[in-house]
Amino acid sequence: MTVFNIEKGIDGLFSALFISFTEKRLPVKVVCENPVQERIGFNTIRIETDYQRSERVGKALKQYGGNELLNKVKLCLLSKDERAFTAAFNVAYLTLFNRRDISTNTANEKIAEFVYIEDKVNREKIRLSKTLQFFETDSGVLYAPLSPDSDLADVLALQFYKRFEKLPFVIHDIKRGRVAASNGYTLYFTDTPIKLNLLKLKDQKQFDELWKKCYREILLKEKRRRISR
Repeated sequence: MTVFNIEKGIDGLFSALFISFTEKRLPVKVVCENPVQERIGFNTIRIETDYQRSERVGKALKQYGGNELLNKVKLCLLSKDERAFTAAFNVAYLTLFNRRDISTNTANEKIAEFVYIEDKVNREKIRLSKTLQFFETDSGVLYAPLSPDSDLADVLALQFYKRFEKLPFVIHDIKRGRVAASNGYTLYFTDTPIKLNLLKLKDQKQFDELWKKCYREILLKEKRRRISR
């Protein structure tokens, strides 16, 4: 039995789908592990991410499933459920194989599993987009610490970036050490070893250092973009 070990993210998943179709290999499980963990009775294959192949698969999936299915697949990958990557792979594979969107066919056990995981992530995203609390720090930056079940910091940042317009803010996933920051004009995403609520008075210095780092990277990103134009 075959297990695909992929890089975390949509490009890793789509690269695996490309290999699956071209080499006629259908994995029983798709995992995201580094280093590779060998399993007794399983043939674990490491799939290297190929962005050109990923783009081809993405276009095909959009053609047969539309943007709605693409967004659902991306949401599923944000789940902490260990079945998430396998479930996303299965629904994408079946859509490409049948050349039509089959994500509503919950009579199929594999599809039902995907729908359950994606729906759980989506409900948490909607809840947090309505209830996430921001606090103004001593630096005058809006700061929101959270510990979601799903990896939602980046997705939420995109929503609040549109909502806040030109206000600077930081969304900090304390559980994963993930930070999404905006200076009001550009978004920046990074990982950090800091897994503390930086609202606490004793951690204000750490927040200031984190914000300065994010702000500096945002400015460098903008500078590089201007030079490349």
